[in-house]
Amino acid sequence: MWVTPTSRHGGIAAKLAEAVFEWSREDGADTITLYVGPENTGARSLYESLGFVDTGDRWEIVEGDPDSAWLKMARGL
Repeated sequence: MWVTPTSRHGGIAAKLAEAVFEWSREDGADTITLYVGPENTGARSLYESLGFVDTGDRWEIVEGDPDSAWLKMARGL
């Protein structure tokens, strides 16, 4: 998900996330996972505040460059 910079810090991302959580519950899911860029500390903080934790798994975007690997995060429903 992405929120325009001028609309950030107003609770929109949390509302979008809650809509995804509700839809996922209705669909029978018990866990939600996502990937976040290694430099995107703002998004990572948001996801942590929503209950997501770093799983330790990484998705290497640039082959051979572990510093560019995106972090996998998950939370239970």
